[in-house]
Order: sequence, then structure tokens, then C-alpha cells
Amino acid sequence: MEYIYIPSDKFETRDRKLLKSAVLEIPSISGDKIYGVIIKFSPKDLQIHYKIKVKRTAFQIELTKEKTYVNNQGIDKIIEQLLEKAEQILYPLQISLKKNGGLTNIINHEEIVKRWKTESLKLKDYYQSETTDQIFEKMDEMYADINLKKDWFDRSIFYKLFFLPVYQEYPQFLKHNFLQIYFSGLSQDERAISEEH
Repeated sequence: MEYIYIPSDKFETRDRKLLKSAVLEIPSISGDKIYGVIIKFSPKDLQIHYKIKVKRTAFQIELTKEKTYVNNQGIDKIIEQLLEKAEQILYPLQISLKKNGGLTNIINHEEIVKRWKTESLKLKDYYQSETTDQIFEKMDEMYADINLKKDWFDRSIFYKLFFLPVYQEYPQFLKHNFLQIYFSGLSQDERAISEEH
């Protein structure tokens, strides 16, 4: 058979669905999304969840994290409350992106440092103990220059997955890779997770 005739509307629909390139490009359009994050711990029957609002432009993202819940209830332990209040000083967090979608740097780091200096004084007045003093010492170090502590974001499952450098070329439309995700309290073997793009 020399020719096959396909109705034009069917051809156009099929043509739009075909992949024309083995390159995945970072979205250039602006937009807002809300991501829900649920982390379940088995067999403990423990669940942590929160929402993160994301405003995207071509090579910049602004993130705002909402309240964290444990088993559908607000945090009630003193140390966890302190950590959540200290974490909220980070937001809104403005991040510039590489062409592959990876995290480049924190754009509003100076604004975050100022917030930390102001808010940490209030927190230090309220939370006073040896344990909290040690926490504040580590937080002071982290917030002093957050761009030097970007690896801290790798400890968050959301950030680790959200900033995966997936916008790249995929020869033969396939690529194998290995991803390690940090889970506190697990052995080294249990922390490694294999990933296939």
C-alpha cells in the first residue's frame, strides 16, 4: 500500500501526543501551585503532613510552607514547636534555579537573616533551657549564611524531589540515575532509594 489516508483531526491529535524531542525543558510560564506533603512512618502509625505554596517564574521560585500537623493534630511538644517557629522564619523563601531545575541559590537570604535576628530574640526569651540553647546555636550558624547551608534542604524529602535536576536531555527517552534520600533514625542501607527517570 503506497498511501494511507488518515482524517486530519485524528492526525493532528496524534501528532500533538508524540514526543518530538528527548529534551525535557524547564517550564517558562509563571504559575502558582499548592503541594501537599504527607510522610508516613510505618510501623509506628505516625503521619506528618503540611502544604507548600509555590509561585513559579522562568528561573525563580517562591515557596511558603504552612503549618505542620502530626497525625492530623497541631504540634504540641515544646521542642517541636520551637523548631517549627524557627523554620517559619525561612519563609517566604525565594530560590533561583539552574536550567536543569536544580537549586542555585537563595535570592532573599539577606531578608531571611534580618527576620532571624529579630524573631530569634523573641524565641530565645520564651524558650530557655540547655537544649534550646544548643538548638539556637545551630540555627544561628545556619541562618548566618543560608546559601552556604543549602545541603540542609537535602534533608527534606519535598525539597530533594522538587529540585531534582530532571530538565535535561534523555538519550533514547530513558535515563538511569541513583537518588539518596535522608531518613533520620534509619540505617545507612535503608536510606538509599533507587530512582529511574
